Amino acid sequence: MSSRKRTSLNGIWKFSTPGSACTDIAVPSSVRCVGISKFEKLFRFEKSGGRRYILTFEGINYEGRITLNGKYLGTTLPYCHFSFDITNILRDENILVADTDDINAPYGPTDGWNNYGGIIRSVYIDEVPPVYIENIYVRTRLSPDFSEAQADIIPSVSGNADGIRVIYSVSFGGETIAVSDGTVTVRKPRLWSPDSPELYRLTVTLEKDGTAVDTFEQNIGFKSLVHDGKRFYLNGREFFILGVCRHDLGSLEKGHTLSDGDIEKDLIMIKQLGCNFVRLVHYPHDKRVIDMCDRIGLLVSEESGLWWSDLTKPELAEGAIEVLRRTLLRDRNNVSVAFWMGFNECVFTQEFLDRSARVCRELDPDRYVSGANCMSPEMTVPMFDRAGIDFYTFHPYGSGVYSVTSGTNSPKGGTSTLNRIIDAFSGKPLVFTEWGGWNVVGNPALFSQFCEKMKSAMRQGKLAGMIYWAFADMYELNRDPDADVDGVQIEGLVTVDRRPKVCYYVLRDFIKSLNDPEPVKCEMTVTGSCGCENILTRAVNLPEQENYAAIFSALVADGKAMGGRFRHRAMRRTEYGPVLPRPVGRIGAADFGKRTEPVIVSRNAPEYTADVGTRCEKLLILGGVAFSQAYPFAGAFGEKRGEIVIRFADGTDAVMPIRNGIELLSAATTFGSSFIDPRSPVMSPAVTFSYDKNFENYRIYVLPIEIGGRDVASVTFRVREDFNYLVYGVCAVK
Repeated sequence: MSSRKRTSLNGIWKFSTPGSACTDIAVPSSVRCVGISKFEKLFRFEKSGGRRYILTFEGINYEGRITLNGKYLGTTLPYCHFSFDITNILRDENILVADTDDINAPYGPTDGWNNYGGIIRSVYIDEVPPVYIENIYVRTRLSPDFSEAQADIIPSVSGNADGIRVIYSVSFGGETIAVSDGTVTVRKPRLWSPDSPELYRLTVTLEKDGTAVDTFEQNIGFKSLVHDGKRFYLNGREFFILGVCRHDLGSLEKGHTLSDGDIEKDLIMIKQLGCNFVRLVHYPHDKRVIDMCDRIGLLVSEESGLWWSDLTKPELAEGAIEVLRRTLLRDRNNVSVAFWMGFNECVFTQEFLDRSARVCRELDPDRYVSGANCMSPEMTVPMFDRAGIDFYTFHPYGSGVYSVTSGTNSPKGGTSTLNRIIDAFSGKPLVFTEWGGWNVVGNPALFSQFCEKMKSAMRQGKLAGMIYWAFADMYELNRDPDADVDGVQIEGLVTVDRRPKVCYYVLRDFIKSLNDPEPVKCEMTVTGSCGCENILTRAVNLPEQENYAAIFSALVADGKAMGGRFRHRAMRRTEYGPVLPRPVGRIGAADFGKRTEPVIVSRNAPEYTADVGTRCEKLLILGGVAFSQAYPFAGAFGEKRGEIVIRFADGTDAVMPIRNGIELLSAATTFGSSFIDPRSPVMSPAVTFSYDKNFENYRIYVLPIEIGGRDVASVTFRVREDFNYLVYGVCAVK
């Protein structure tokens, strides 16, 4: 017989409120705040002799009074895992009752989000042996050079453990690599990180007289997350926290009852942003979320719940501490957990701050502790320091920090205000555990500008991380009139049904700019004649130091650019991009003639070859765009959409991909209304020009390709059938 067996009690339960008739309801369920409710489950159960039975509720909101067969078991706290030994109460025929209160509980709901009550997570009975592993605590450490990892495992064994031997086994990829009855040592460990979420499998076995009586399995990982007083380091490398705040909520109907697919979709979308971190707000999330973050590669912070609550009230303070304690006991073995957050934007005392930090360190001494904080630096620093909090947090709302645009804004606001706030925190890392919200989500230009200000602070070592509020829109009560539309808080990067907004792409591009090296830029000088008369009729005899944007200005004014498709009325904005060097030899694609039209490589003409016939140091490809069918409006970033083949005079070829978002962008990348402004890591913008009454903006790019002084015969462009690629010209440069 297996040492353990689980029986699910999910499914149809009876549901009623005072004065109402019973109705069927699915459990887990999310009931929208009805007050006192009764959930009742009638079920048969066949017990086995000598076994023990543990009943678990993974989450009830906001309070649940549990009885089985008329016997009171206990009262639960919101969102928390509660287990009860029912061995002596369980019968063949059973009545399980959860009397819930989702409005009047002492540690109850806030108006920060739509509060869902009832049995919001799974219910089940575990059948276990008389002596079993109730839980374990795994404390890992790494040698200074990361060549060795050790795991100290502390099991909690329930029952008579006389004569019991505990064996620990660690495996990777199905292969056992270490076995011990004490500390487990792993040589040359594969370190866990968001880029490489390596997981080991720990098996704990109870043996008596050489026979296994119980086993317990858990994924574990090895990582080092430390700070030097300014910055964090993950596995020895400098690490910026780049994340979003996520509520464990879905549609109005689903509430907290998210499927595995719903959770995975959220986390993958967060990962695709380039994030390495997700702040799980503002209560313990479903255990599946943390386990998935282990596997996908996202660091997390967890917190006890509530928002803008008065923790000077004893019942709230006690509830917050207990919820935090239970969350630590449940999740402290998950390698993705980075921080414990004792509160979120609450009124609290120094005593509460000290106590919450102490509880975290007693149960998990190796992780950092803080709290999500919106107090001024003058209040934060002394309180955090007295409690020994590991890093500072701040929420830059309503401080004038978003007034960072040029022109009419006062020099006393915006940038200077932000800098003063950041400079007020010193001696410990500073993390913006929230930023954004309705202040910036509807203004992508302001969003992007604030990102750049944070980038500067990060580069200077003044800001250790940034976590955007919020990942998704959500239904709520009446928190912020400015941020609500028809009961939906519209502060998310994606909608309730997970459709990305413009700022999703803005943040994705910004994070990419932090993670990638600086883009390749062409910043060289034109000398003499440009020699481009074969392709750009207005580009002849450019004076010395002329910027390449002038060429495209001429194109736009000519009214024939972009294949004559558009009638450009006027230049409304010009972004001066790279300056071209003196071209040597002739321009390829002579069949452009004296037209100001690009070659369009597309389904109808999937291949085009431009003759070059000269030695050069680099090639400059003018174009790099498509209409609509490219990033950010279609396809995944980095997806290969075609290739560029360089044929050398000796007959050899060099092939480079045309990748979505890298060598290819949508021509309509910048709209006056949305300010979508993605940047390529390898191409430089040449010019931006406007068209039509909606002021749509278009951009053309320069892609430099290093040749290294070889003779180039030709350049061939090939594409897949489902998009087009515009080429304005090929310039050979010495």
